[in-house]
Amino acid sequence: EIELKRMTKKYTHFKAGFENFLTSIEKEPTNGLHLGSNCYKSLVKVHTKERGKVGVGIVITYVDHERESVYLLMIKEKYKGQDLDLKELLTMVYALEI
Repeated sequence: EIELKRMTKKYTHFKAGFENFLTSIEKEPTNGLHLGSNCYKSLVKVHTKERGKVGVGIVITYVDHERESVYLLMIKEKYKGQDLDLKELLTMVYALEI
């Protein structure tokens, strides 16, 4: 939630891009790169006209096929050379207590 607020403040058009992402996962929850353990990595394009910045947000979701639910595990700004910590991801999945 904190990262979502920070990105919305930094990128003025992030909210529209994120809403488009939410619409797309309602239609097809398994969109994106499959990471294993029913987790998917998707990219959200973010930009701001005022500063001329363009960036990409990474959104990690968990799809519970039995309950037909999608959980947002992580959202963050993508940086070059930044890797996703799979241990951290699995910890988040287990914390859902599904």
